[in-house]
Amino acid sequence: MSTIPANRCRMCGATSYHRLFERDGGGALRHSGRYRCSGCQLAFSQASEWRGSAAPQSTGGGAGAH
Repeated sequence: MSTIPANRCRMCGATSYHRLFERDGGGALRHSGRYRCSGCQLAFSQASEWRGSAAPQSTGGGAGAH
């Protein structure tokens, strides 16, 4: 049995990620629909991209971490 977590970043092996937020037209913070790896800062829209079970959409850019 493997001790490597099934849910981990395909790039760095981190086991967590967080939501990205952006300001809307009125200045309120809203979830952008994207996430960022806590380890290597890989940005993605679906967890499968983070785990490596789908092709990556983006590895950077985006606004408003935390």
